[in-house]
Amino acid sequence: SASHLSVGKVYTYCVRAVANHYMDQGSEDSTDSRALRSSDDTCARHRVHWEASIHGKVTTKPDAGTLPINEVHILWELLDNNDETSVIASGSTTTGKAGIFDIVFNLEDYRLYADANVESTDFPVRVKFMKTTGVGANATKHRFVCNQGEDDC
Repeated sequence: SASHLSVGKVYTYCVRAVANHYMDQGSEDSTDSRALRSSDDTCARHRVHWEASIHGKVTTKPDAGTLPINEVHILWELLDNNDETSVIASGSTTTGKAGIFDIVFNLEDYRLYADANVESTDFPVRVKFMKTTGVGANATKHRFVCNQGEDDC
């Protein structure tokens, strides 16, 4: 079952075709043939990646109507849970018209492996939100707050 796979471990998966009469196999120097019941195994190795996602919505503050904000540029960094100065992965995304954004992780990095002396399976993500409207002297840099307006973000 997928829930019992360990992040970072390598698993080998094999398949073969099976039938009552898969095919006839003859030899080059004989007219004799025998019926095969399956093909040979075909195998592939796969390392389990660390996967997670963040689904969010950027809105105005509740006292401003909680309206969605589109075209907010979002920078993110996945941090090592043993050393938050160490960045495992980073990227960016932008909100759509409904203010919604998704950050999807599918990573292969030894710091995320189950056997890498990882103290916790929780990894911090640093997120920064940016939006500027207008241009030149009329440009406005917007300020974003998180946790119901409690924290700058």
